Amino acid sequence: MNLDEDVTSALSEEESKIFMRIIASIEMQIEQDETPRDATYLTLSSFLLRQVDLDKPFNDKDLFKVIEVVIADVNDRFGVFQ
Repeated sequence: MNLDEDVTSALSEEESKIFMRIIASIEMQIEQDETPRDATYLTLSSFLLRQVDLDKPFNDKDLFKVIEVVIADVNDRFGVFQ
């Protein structure tokens, strides 16, 4: 995976780990013939639903920062969110 340093530099270590898991899931779904856009939406919605069930969910402000970086990274690589 080739990550753009500008895109991920604003993330903390914990946020980077979550970012990497989300991106890995998106890439896996793309390999299974999902479109990059669908894979991104499916992965992010699944991730957000899991946050509802956690006793200590990820901080909302940080969560949205990670989502912004995920979308920026996917868009940079695949050009799907114009």
